[in-house]
Amino acid sequence: MIDVLDRVAVLGLDRAPAGGWVRVVELREQAAENDCRLREMGLYEGARLLVQSTGDPVVVALLGTRLAVCGRCAQHVQVSLAAAGD
Repeated sequence: MIDVLDRVAVLGLDRAPAGGWVRVVELREQAAENDCRLREMGLYEGARLLVQSTGDPVVVALLGTRLAVCGRCAQHVQVSLAAAGD
């Protein structure tokens, strides 16, 4: 059986295009020290984000607010591209 992740293009949040919708696939182990804080702010597997700006920090719209994620942490947030209505 093929894992769903094998069929979905996954990239770091730091590489997601500005103006695009993404869905969080995984918070990588390297982000463990910030994992709890990111989750408390609503960044969790399955969360749908609108990437508002790229660079350092990456700014995303999440749960009705904007969240700035430093580039170092954004590298460890794995996302897949999502459709606007997804």
